[in-house]
Amino acid sequence: MKKLLTLSVVSLVLFGCDYSGLQMRPNEEATIPTPPAEVLQDFSPEPEPVETPVVVEISVDSVANGDTVQTSPVVISGTVGEDVISVMVNDWELQSYEAGSGVWSYVAKPAFSNLQVGENIYTIEAKNAEEVSASITLNLNYQPAN
Repeated sequence: MKKLLTLSVVSLVLFGCDYSGLQMRPNEEATIPTPPAEVLQDFSPEPEPVETPVVVEISVDSVANGDTVQTSPVVISGTVGEDVISVMVNDWELQSYEAGSGVWSYVAKPAFSNLQVGENIYTIEAKNAEEVSASITLNLNYQPAN
């Protein structure tokens, strides 16, 4: 922000000498001239630009958190923002995910050692090119039908 520095004519009573070294008598008046209008002084720095935070979108569409499933395989799938370049489930990068496609899927089954009887926890993470990531956690209970 720029502010105009203005001075008015002020009368002062000086004792001793003025700035030029001339002797002045007590109670002698000195006049300070008003500077030209072009005199500007910057009193504050320009504000830093505010960056818009990058948000990575991710969702699970195939099953709901806390669901009980009885069949295998379980296909866990969902959507991500178009800026996402990689999707990982439990630290496993999905090779079938095509960057920018916006859709992902993950297959869980006992033969892959990623689906066990009882509680199963899946952490799905999406990451964009700027290394900004988002994650969600999905809990599934696997109780195979007898």
